[in-house]
Amino acid sequence: MFVSGAVLDERVDPSLSRIELDDDDGKVARADAFNTKALRLALSQHVNEHLGARLQAVRDENFQQIKKHILTVQPEYKALLVHRSEKLKRLEYPDDPKRFDEVLYRGQQVWEVEIRQRQAEVAVKLDDEKADIEGVAEELSQVIEQVNEAGKSNLVRYVAKRHSVLGFLMTLLSKGALEAHVHRIVFPMRRTSDDVAYEDHNLWLLDDTLAFYESVASDVALAKMPNVSIDSEQRPDSLAFKTGEPPYHHIALVEFKRPERKDENPVQQLVDYALLLRYGRAKAADGTSLPGIPTSVRIDGFAVVSLTPELEMKMIAGPGNMQRVGADWRWYGMHTPANLTIEVLDYKAFVTRAEQRNRAFFTKLGLR
Repeated sequence: MFVSGAVLDERVDPSLSRIELDDDDGKVARADAFNTKALRLALSQHVNEHLGARLQAVRDENFQQIKKHILTVQPEYKALLVHRSEKLKRLEYPDDPKRFDEVLYRGQQVWEVEIRQRQAEVAVKLDDEKADIEGVAEELSQVIEQVNEAGKSNLVRYVAKRHSVLGFLMTLLSKGALEAHVHRIVFPMRRTSDDVAYEDHNLWLLDDTLAFYESVASDVALAKMPNVSIDSEQRPDSLAFKTGEPPYHHIALVEFKRPERKDENPVQQLVDYALLLRYGRAKAADGTSLPGIPTSVRIDGFAVVSLTPELEMKMIAGPGNMQRVGADWRWYGMHTPANLTIEVLDYKAFVTRAEQRNRAFFTKLGLR
């Protein structure tokens, strides 16, 4: 498209290579002068007159791509379709999903900041004795509605993350992953809950309640754990405490075994750890034995293994009165003296049960 006219002819320089127009900066532009801002405005009006319908069709198609992406791939951003639709319409749908995720995430953050600002503004109005109660109540209702929607968006994001983690885990196991690979996905090794954020571990893969244990240590020597009095360098794969300090509500032990490993009985290992927790080996400064965790506190033990015939024979002969649970690829038992419940899951059951617990959420969001 070309633009011509007498105004431009008058302002062309002698070399015919540049149009001399005033800058559109208010400090520089002369009153009533034709400047670059006026040129851009005139050009945009001209383009809209001649190409408006075609450009609108392109913009509509672009927005439909954005909308389809959000509804089918990243439903955690659905609220933006309602509260930031005009902003979204100005975006160009990119070929790079990662870059688009960053754009959507920033948009979500800006929206949530604005909600918090509105909350603060309404709170100030509520403290004003002269405030219009009816008007403030209506404004408060609108803010609460957006707070609820933002909360739903964060919940959807969390569920979408679970879906991604499960998909990655299934792919990893199909390629012959080692137990260390699975361990790191569930909880980073040689780390504790002091330096791993709640959203950065995946203990929910084993049991949803484990996601809410306040104190977790992964592959850390028992002697180095402040929660217990044990003089031992043994390192459970994961040891979690419900409440970070005594009196504990529950304790969980988790062990991962290399797929197809046959030389160890994970049940015996869980029992040994439980007995260490109960009776310990640590001494006080005066040489007296420190008490262990009382048997009134239940310990839940989990082992993720390959259920080979050899391993199943060892579990039958070992402690815990282990019983196979139907055709679920898992065993369950109880070591009464240690008040220890034991669940041994094959890797198949480990993944399948996690998927089953979350299936309703995945289906609701269209994540299948």
